[in-house]
This record gives sequence, structure tokens and C-alpha cells, in this order.
Amino acid sequence: MEGADFIGTGDTGIGNTTSSAAIVAVITRQEVNRVTERGTGIDDAGLAHKRRIVATALDLHRPDSNDARDVLAKVGGFEIGGLAGVI
Repeated sequence: MEGADFIGTGDTGIGNTTSSAAIVAVITRQEVNRVTERGTGIDDAGLAHKRRIVATALDLHRPDSNDARDVLAKVGGFEIGGLAGVI
């Protein structure tokens, strides 16, 4: 951006840590349970459900860890895609 010395990005909302966990799991090749935490402070049952959702999304969509656009398109979410576009 012309004239800008600094651009800060950020996001707030429900579900952001779920898509973020999916992205981190793919890019770092880590286990879903290792990179998926509570986010909004959900209980143990909610965390177990969240981890199952992330694992299911990865199994279903099979994002390519060597292709950031593929990862973003398959498990990223609009808010993360918007931030990536700004960056």
C-alpha cells in the first residue's frame, strides 16, 4: 500500500482456531491432537469433537502440504483467505 509504513492483520470470530488447527496440522505434518486446542474454552467433550472435525476435514479433503493455495482452499476458511490476500 502506497504510503503505509505498517499494516496489521487480525481476526476475531467463532471457529477460527478450528480452521487454523487444520492448516497447522497440514503444514507442519503434526498430529491433529497435538495442534488442536480449546480455542474458546470449550469443555473436554467439545475439544474431542473439535479434534474429530479437524481430522475428518483433513481425511475428506486431503490438502497438499506442499501447496499453500490448496491447503487454504480446502481447510482455510474465508477469514484466513482474506488475511492471506492482504499479506
